[in-house]
Amino acid sequence: MKIHMISATGTGPTQLAAFYDAINNAGVANYNLIPLSSVIPPATEIVHCDSYPAPATLTYGDVLFVVMSQQRETTAGKAAWAGLGWSHDKVGGGWFVELHDESEEKVRQDIFSTLNAMTQDTTRGFQPVQHKIVGIECTGQPVCSVVIAVFGSRGWSSNED
Repeated sequence: MKIHMISATGTGPTQLAAFYDAINNAGVANYNLIPLSSVIPPATEIVHCDSYPAPATLTYGDVLFVVMSQQRETTAGKAAWAGLGWSHDKVGGGWFVELHDESEEKVRQDIFSTLNAMTQDTTRGFQPVQHKIVGIECTGQPVCSVVIAVFGSRGWSSNED
C-alpha cells in the first residue's frame, strides 16, 4: 500500500477561503476528505508528492481517506505551521501524529516528543521518527497550512442513497 504525503499553503479573504486555497494547491479540493485515526497499516510505503496524483477513475466529489494537520492564522506577523510525524515498526505498521502551531520549532518538538513516547515498545522495533512540516506567515489576509497523508480513494456508486 502507498500513502501519498502532500503539503501546501494558501491564502484568502477568510480562514475558510485560505483552507480551500491550501487544499486546492495540494490537489485535493475536489474530493470529500474523510479523516482517519492515524494508524499506518503494515507494509505501507510513504510517497512524497507535490500534489495528489489522483487516479483517472476518481471524479469530482469522490472520497479520499486522509490523516491531515492544518493550521490557520489571521493575525499579520504570525505564522501557521502544520506537521505530520510518523514512525514504522519493523513490519511497516505504525502511527501518524498531527500537530500544528504558530511556531515551526514547536510543531517539530511536539512531533518528536509525541512519537518518541508512543514508540517506546522496543519489541516492535520502531524506526526513527520522520516528519513533514509546512508553514506560511500571515501578512494581511488569512493563511492556512496543510499536511495531508492520503491513504486511498473511493468513488460513489449511483445506486447508493
